[in-house]
Amino acid sequence: MIMKKILLSLGLTLGTLFSANATTLVIEINCQTYVCINMIQTNVVNGVNYVFLADVSNLCMFVVDGNGYTYYATDGDANNFQFPFLNTFPFSGYVYEGPGSIPLPLATFPLPVVGFGDDDNRYQFNYMKFQLKGANGNGFGPSGGIYAGTDSDTLSPPGTYYSPAGLEYEASYFFLMGIHYFEFNDLP
Repeated sequence: MIMKKILLSLGLTLGTLFSANATTLVIEINCQTYVCINMIQTNVVNGVNYVFLADVSNLCMFVVDGNGYTYYATDGDANNFQFPFLNTFPFSGYVYEGPGSIPLPLATFPLPVVGFGDDDNRYQFNYMKFQLKGANGNGFGPSGGIYAGTDSDTLSPPGTYYSPAGLEYEASYFFLMGIHYFEFNDLP
């Protein structure tokens, strides 16, 4: 497992360097269950933010399988320095422009670039709502300074899901050089 993480990290870093800071989303699930991503929201830049909202009739439309499965998506565009809402499933048709009250207008792809080389003017991760099989929904967002490039954040306190009964997990986030890395782990 450690070797897998080292190789994955090295591959992502080299891939990102060679693509000149393309934005990449990685979600790794090291739990005995799957995770449904119900919502991902960006920060507000120039009075606008973007949010992925799963279809209310199917909150588990964006599922990442457990037991070491990794979801990986990248835009491959060196000029895109924003959180990666690509014009592909599961984002296509489910990314909205905000802030405001529901119903929000659908976002137009590609999302506009709001800055070039300045982290403060890029769309970044602000909040994620998710649900592990057998658990109530939970969510987390970064706390101050997360966008400096090397910080990480962990859901605190860790949550619990019930398949098997009472199994605890933690959710964490890391951002570095255009890579947005989310990880869900069972706790011993």
